[in-house]
Amino acid sequence: MEVVLPDGSILDLMSKIQKDNTGYDLKHLFVGAEGTLGVITKVAIRCPRLPAARNVAFLGCESFDMVRKTLICAKEELGEILAAFEFMDEQILDHVGNKKKIPMKRVDRNYQFCILVETQGSNGEHDLAKLESFLEKSLTSGNIVDGIVAQDMKQVNEMWEIRESCNPIIREIGYNYKYDVSLSLSDYYDIAEEMRKRLATKPEAIVVNWGHVIDGNLHLNIVTPGVFSVDEQVKELIEPFIFESVVRRGGSISAEHGLGQCKNNYLGKYAKTEDAVKVMKSLKKIFDPNGIMNPGKFLPSDE
Repeated sequence: MEVVLPDGSILDLMSKIQKDNTGYDLKHLFVGAEGTLGVITKVAIRCPRLPAARNVAFLGCESFDMVRKTLICAKEELGEILAAFEFMDEQILDHVGNKKKIPMKRVDRNYQFCILVETQGSNGEHDLAKLESFLEKSLTSGNIVDGIVAQDMKQVNEMWEIRESCNPIIREIGYNYKYDVSLSLSDYYDIAEEMRKRLATKPEAIVVNWGHVIDGNLHLNIVTPGVFSVDEQVKELIEPFIFESVVRRGGSISAEHGLGQCKNNYLGKYAKTEDAVKVMKSLKKIFDPNGIMNPGKFLPSDE
């Protein structure tokens, strides 16, 4: 990595080696700092080859406990070839299904949860055998009630398109209150159910969810169909309740999208300790004493 610092000097951290345990690992100060410590101008990235074999399955479950047990089984049966384990709830599938064909559903409704599982490996025959073993065990145990395996890359892309369409489709139907949180698997979906109860007095606000279950990242969204501006009453019901709920469960209020200028003032309250924030502010003063790098972002204001 190469970084231009606030004083104009260039910090050369470029290296192609994988291991280097000499001194502080400075690159991690800049990764994710949202431009508050310096501007990254070069990076060295390791680019793995595309996998020789890909398999994708689209599965239906009728409770989140089934989703959780299916993930445990996937880790046990698929091991090193498990590359993705994505989930979507019935509410988001209802909206996506208005624009895209859901690969499978009940006669009169979508499944309560659908899972997209992908494997990536070097031996197609070996990987498919492991996937089939996983599916057989999951069906036999009753953790999944339906499933389909992509037969070619066209179907692989169509299944992924369902998952990738979640965000753009709800953006088209109304105002989105978006939350990117991280939770343990045992608490993962409870927060969504809690939010639905919280918004019971606002039936026009619909809670829809999808995410990366494999690493605990939940994309919780509240959407108001047909209304494209913020409703302060709805927002007051959501915030700071959702952040308090995440913290109470030991989670993170920002799993991958960062803090910016919307969540920066929650540092020290709903994210990180006050001592940790003091260290962050000290680092900011060392690198950027004049506060010229992305001011008002990332760190809480002193006001």
